[in-house]
Amino acid sequence: MEEDRLTNDLRTALADVGIPAGRVAAFLRGEAAVVAGAGADPVGIAVLQRVGTRLRCGIVSIRDPGHGHVTMLRFRGRCHALAARLGAVELELFGVAVINPKLEQVLLRRGFERRTGDIPDELGGGQAEILTRVFPVLAEPAR
Repeated sequence: MEEDRLTNDLRTALADVGIPAGRVAAFLRGEAAVVAGAGADPVGIAVLQRVGTRLRCGIVSIRDPGHGHVTMLRFRGRCHALAARLGAVELELFGVAVINPKLEQVLLRRGFERRTGDIPDELGGGQAEILTRVFPVLAEPAR
């Protein structure tokens, strides 16, 4: 999809997850986008990438002590909206190096699995432990 052919809904969904306008073309080509939460957004740093028919969305840091699960749910909603507008079939949601043991246990009980994931060069590169789960992308209701 070319950047000049984006719908307004897709532009809004890209902005809602924090992908800056200058990174949209690279993101649409499949490059990982590292985004930082703005203002009161408790998602400090996130990574988003299109891989085939899957949208991968991971949280690297959360600035919301005691409310990580709720923050992840809000983030999942924004990512699901983006995935639906992109025509993705799957949404992978993951947390990088989850250090809160209570959040870790909640995620594991909810079907997340431990894996090793690649870290974008912007964040130092290499690999880190992630907790990940893949969800089907359901079409959003027509507006």
